[in-house]
Amino acid sequence: MALNKILKPKFQYQLVRLGKKNDGGYLVGEETVKKAEALISFGIKNDWSFEKDFRKINNKSKIKCYDNQLNLKLLVRLFIIQLIFVFKNFKFSLLLKNFTDIFEYFFIKKKIEFNQKIITYGDIKKISINYQNIFFKIDIDGHEYRIFDELIEIKEKIVGIVIEIHDIDLHLERVLSFCKEIGLELTHIHPNNFAIIDNKGDPTVIELTFEKTPRKIGENCILPHSLDMQNDPACSNISLKFKE
Repeated sequence: MALNKILKPKFQYQLVRLGKKNDGGYLVGEETVKKAEALISFGIKNDWSFEKDFRKINNKSKIKCYDNQLNLKLLVRLFIIQLIFVFKNFKFSLLLKNFTDIFEYFFIKKKIEFNQKIITYGDIKKISINYQNIFFKIDIDGHEYRIFDELIEIKEKIVGIVIEIHDIDLHLERVLSFCKEIGLELTHIHPNNFAIIDNKGDPTVIELTFEKTPRKIGENCILPHSLDMQNDPACSNISLKFKE
């Protein structure tokens, strides 16, 4: 069928892609990145490509990452698993990435603060208390609903958000309410094709970008954006339709 029109950006905005190709990359305004005093990232695992690109644009911003899985043991375990499977699937590129991650982890820790922690209600106020002009990156596999209210409570501090929202078919009213109350402009939407579509043909997982003062470059939103990529390149793309 079609998504609620609240989920469609009103205009075309200046956007750049931060993060790796396919899954893990997000579109956001470069000027918004430059305004951030801090980037607070929830959900990292073994992918800090967004944070690295963010720092290239704004090397003065404090970067704090939170994930209950990320540590050296995880990276070594992923490398061993890939080493076992490489002999079956011959995916040497993945093996090389896992190997590189182990070494890069030691160097990147000097520039990015990693915290091994599950984020839930009550954490955001504590984490953000010493910062103004915060940019949030949120990919916490369904737990994002637990922190909606807290994000709204500190919305005056937020310059931008990229957030992956799961199971929107089950929580549509909460998603729409968040979009209305967060006090930021929706500048981009992207369907995540790793997830299933619902019985109406709409995505069940979407990635949204919000910005406080985005730069408009056109009157009409064009989707998909030229910088968009399928999260899973092996699966079919999901087309977005919106209600009038």
